[in-house]
Amino acid sequence: MARKISLAVLVVGFLVASSFVGAAAFTSASVARDTTATVATDDAAIIGLNAGTADGAELNDGELVVYPEDSGENGLNQNATFEYGDDSTASAAESSHGFNITNNDDAAHNLTLSYSQSAGDGTMTFGVAYDSSSGSGNVDTLVTVDSGTSQTITLQSGETAYVVVIVDTGTTDIGGTFSIDTA
Repeated sequence: MARKISLAVLVVGFLVASSFVGAAAFTSASVARDTTATVATDDAAIIGLNAGTADGAELNDGELVVYPEDSGENGLNQNATFEYGDDSTASAAESSHGFNITNNDDAAHNLTLSYSQSAGDGTMTFGVAYDSSSGSGNVDTLVTVDSGTSQTITLQSGETAYVVVIVDTGTTDIGGTFSIDTA
């Protein structure tokens, strides 16, 4: 009988010990994976940026730079308005724009466009024309982005939005950042 009790205690002890080992198989782990992020010039990136049909933007070392081309060394006239493109209608902006934004991805993207002005007493405004009909191919909507505002647009795969740049000068240099964010 003592043998049976000893054997039972041994079995119970073994089961208790194995449950601790099974529940606590390890106390820490480290797993590493190689990662690669391919970068491209602005015109070839997933969210492509290209100079438009009107002056006001160009690719410089693969990056889109928005600037008033006719400002030269002397700058733009004070208290004047300069338009780089035609924002009278969506189709006019498609034909004449400072730069464009193209979805080069295989999926649709919601893009939030905003502008934050950091310097100057004038303003920069961006008229953005795009197809709001989810892939109809018809550029039919024109929205405005200026300092402190944002607009969210949807671009299907391969679609392009056309951006007209409007500079209303004051008496000091104007600076800021046009941002494109996607979630």
